[in-house]
Amino acid sequence: DKRVTYEQLAHLALLARDRAAVVVRTADVEIVGRFGAVGADHADVVAADGGAPVTWSVPFAALRWVRSG
Repeated sequence: DKRVTYEQLAHLALLARDRAAVVVRTADVEIVGRFGAVGADHADVVAADGGAPVTWSVPFAALRWVRSG
């Protein structure tokens, strides 16, 4: 079961609120950026590697891990 717990959702929301730098890993991609928004079933990760920001909408079911700091 790949459901996100309330505690995990709250932690992701805090990272978004604090505009913390994060690395988000899915099966296919690793995204470096910041959470733009955290919803009930996905998170928007805003990645900017020197160019224009790109927003990735990542479903929680696709998350492998999230690292901050």
